[in-house]
Amino acid sequence: MKIREDALPFVCQNPACNQQYDAQTFRDVLNLWGLVYADCGDFIYQGITCPRCKTTSIKPAPRNDPIVDLRDFIIVPNANPAANTWEQYIERERAKDEKDQLNFKFIPAWDDETVSYADIINRYPSSSYSLFTTPGVPYLMMIPGDVERKLVNENDTGEIQLRRLYPDTAEFRNLLTIMTPGSATDIKTSHAGPSALRGEGGSEKESEDKFNAWIGLLEQVAGGSLTECAKEYLESLGYSGFDLERFDVAIKQYVRRLYSGFSEQIRDLSTKVGFEEKIWDLPKEALEDLTYPVCTDLAVVDKRKEFIEWVEKLEGLRDSRKALFIDAPMGTGKTCSIIEALVENTALSAVIFMPTNRSCKEIAAKLKLKIALKRGLKYWEYFQREKSLLYWDLKREFLEKEVYLADGISKDQCPYFTEIMERYRENWTKMRDICKGCEKRRACGFLLHEKKAPESRIVVTTHQQYGRFYQVTSIRKWFKNGLDTNDGVVPRDVYIVDEDLVLSHCYQPIGLNREEIADLCTTLTGFLSDFGENQQVEDKIKRLFGQSGMPGKTSIIPPVDPDFEFSKAIVEKWDETFSDQTMFVPEYVDSSETVVNHLELIQNALRLGVVVEKGSRSTHRHGKGEKEKIEMVFLPNPKILDLSELPPHVFFDCTRLDDKFLKKKVRHVDFERMRIDVKPRWQLRVWQNQNTDLPQRWIPRDEPNVKKFVRELFDELGKNHQFFFVTTKAIREGYLDDFLEQEYQQLAPLVVHYGNLNGFNKAKACDVGIMLGSSIPSNGVEIATALEFLQDKLPKNQITPTSPDLWTWNKRNGQRVYKEEYAIVGELARLVRFCEQRQAIASTRYLFHDVRFYILSKDPVCEYEPFLTKTETDQYRADIFPPKPTRSDSKYEQVKEAVFELAGKHNLATEMEIHHRTGISRTTLRKHLKRMLDEGLIVRAGTKYKRPPLP
Repeated sequence: MKIREDALPFVCQNPACNQQYDAQTFRDVLNLWGLVYADCGDFIYQGITCPRCKTTSIKPAPRNDPIVDLRDFIIVPNANPAANTWEQYIERERAKDEKDQLNFKFIPAWDDETVSYADIINRYPSSSYSLFTTPGVPYLMMIPGDVERKLVNENDTGEIQLRRLYPDTAEFRNLLTIMTPGSATDIKTSHAGPSALRGEGGSEKESEDKFNAWIGLLEQVAGGSLTECAKEYLESLGYSGFDLERFDVAIKQYVRRLYSGFSEQIRDLSTKVGFEEKIWDLPKEALEDLTYPVCTDLAVVDKRKEFIEWVEKLEGLRDSRKALFIDAPMGTGKTCSIIEALVENTALSAVIFMPTNRSCKEIAAKLKLKIALKRGLKYWEYFQREKSLLYWDLKREFLEKEVYLADGISKDQCPYFTEIMERYRENWTKMRDICKGCEKRRACGFLLHEKKAPESRIVVTTHQQYGRFYQVTSIRKWFKNGLDTNDGVVPRDVYIVDEDLVLSHCYQPIGLNREEIADLCTTLTGFLSDFGENQQVEDKIKRLFGQSGMPGKTSIIPPVDPDFEFSKAIVEKWDETFSDQTMFVPEYVDSSETVVNHLELIQNALRLGVVVEKGSRSTHRHGKGEKEKIEMVFLPNPKILDLSELPPHVFFDCTRLDDKFLKKKVRHVDFERMRIDVKPRWQLRVWQNQNTDLPQRWIPRDEPNVKKFVRELFDELGKNHQFFFVTTKAIREGYLDDFLEQEYQQLAPLVVHYGNLNGFNKAKACDVGIMLGSSIPSNGVEIATALEFLQDKLPKNQITPTSPDLWTWNKRNGQRVYKEEYAIVGELARLVRFCEQRQAIASTRYLFHDVRFYILSKDPVCEYEPFLTKTETDQYRADIFPPKPTRSDSKYEQVKEAVFELAGKHNLATEMEIHHRTGISRTTLRKHLKRMLDEGLIVRAGTKYKRPPLP
């Protein structure tokens, strides 16, 4: 690297810095931070950005006597494809002499195989640099006045305004190759100048060159082969015996996935002065992102094979009625398994239901990419970027017959989106009149779903659309040759449902306030006015909701008519008038909201009754305490999934219900179960405090303790973590959001509340999780969820207060304890609660990286996260949240006496027998039985207890 000695020492032009650089230190800066350069014809400018103060300093020099010889340098490409081509053409014309000290190197701006240098000469005039004087753009060629102005602007704003060159090393060549815009591969004969060139996309060879540069960059940072580095890391964790060829393939797949996001990050970062000291952190982060999922992939490969084999058998099971329930932690690669099975077997067809629009787009893009790679198709031309720099998608029309994305109405495309949203929230108004007069109706992508989706082999859509595709018979088949012909029509092989659907869509009750009930009754009675039996039905509806206003406390309103059923004529007319409502479900609505057919909802309520929740509760929002009146009516959810006419189903995650709950809602299908047990290769460490659930009524009391807990935890861990909070909505609105915003805004912690976790995947990069409280629905919601299981147990024809008739409050553990005959309510509520809390932990994707969790909740974490073996402690920070003092009337001795007596008579004692003998609640029993187990006084025999054998 030749430097003109009379130009040294090179002095930083910032008066506050005035750093001097001799030949060696100047070279050091060039090797790490590059050379600043501007071409002004007879004179050029060269200089550096001072690493000490981030100030750019430059000096002019004659073109034939530069400060630095540039023949060993490579220039950062111009981000504008046309300008990049122009600059290279001009420089190549000027620097034909190989000995020219300004003859720096380029990443080619055109593809020599399709566009020759002669073509460039013929298309470009040889003068005018007017294209390269746009303010704010770091062009190479300019006049001296522009150079001075851009230098001032760069030092004032920190935005790069002058071009850089870097030593032609492997690292920098790979880096600049990735940053280069697509090369010109064609010339428009009708144009001259820069607009004649098509600089978009580039060739297939160029795409592969960029990908190889990305691989090279990662390997240079890793210090060796990616496969070898990942293998070495995995072996350090004690994992061995994997297929190296498969391992290498897995590495390459994940590298491709990371590439587009990285290249966009690097372009964005490289516009800032001083980016050089940050740029190498990106491939390091990419390596970390790469190693964990690949290693996890291999850790579950056997189970994945088992699943793929099950899916592949479905082609021969189209006429069978099966539902497979898969229980596995998030991150085991279930989605990848779906993709692999569907890509490899092109005869399989499926409808895939995902929780959110974003997850639908991601899996649709992955499917298309895999199919394109398998077929050798060019896919890069179909990439499109969304608002987020890190999120890429493939254009809808690419491979649409293979993979079809059936998303909801879009606020960007639908002119009536706001009105539809308003009507949607009312829940029972028709939409047809809106679409009827819409000028975009014929081209509406949403309305075209019913025509296009059946023609595609794989349909990807959301949970919200399940009701629609459950009803539309055409989607149950794959119309290979179009809807207009019966040729090549085959039944779908499988419906795949990712994450919970049964609990959220079939059990979640519908809550209405007084105003909503009035609107619903008005809609129904108006609709029924055309039918002769209107008065009789109207009287029953009025009776049901009239009784709901009577109780002074939370109560169950009994069924009005257990055998009630709307006539066939009413149902048909309702379906004709209101059937559109479930089709217009937008995925922008809170995921906890549930939409049902309201005729079915009322019919179900007349048969089963409703739960009225009344009372008041203290709220504490934004530092202010208030009293909030509660008056809601919860109607049991009528949704039932009759799978007798549908393809086999695969249900993933969180639908971990017992068969008695599943069979109530999922009908006419044989159940199969598959559990994927995975021993995490990474550490999931949990510290828990089981002394509190941070109940809503104690928010003012607990707030200072929670803030102290969080502050001291943040101080202990430091700031080099990504934090994830999950809590109740009351705590979040009461003080947590404001607290974190005021004191920890720079850490940008991620916060979410229970009831809003379905499909939540933003926490996968978080390595510290903090759970504040448990997911505890109100007793009105709990009982309405299980109301249909209580019909033969409740008093007939009378309003029943929920407390104390169904449950009593256990002050010691702060939870509701249901009477034995109503224990099923608590059982179902526990499953609902546990699903939420399990999903909160799983949202961190702990299989992919080390995660710490700090939990303030009375539910032992090992009860809902079966893949966790133990906690570090159950009394974490007991100094802030101490256990309640042991009462003098402890039931422990009473339980111990009953166990010994029963075990002495029958050798075995069941929990139910102990409960009947002592009258102690089963929750308390379990605590004392655990203590006896820990003390070695008894041992388990299946679900029973007995004395340990004599030594």
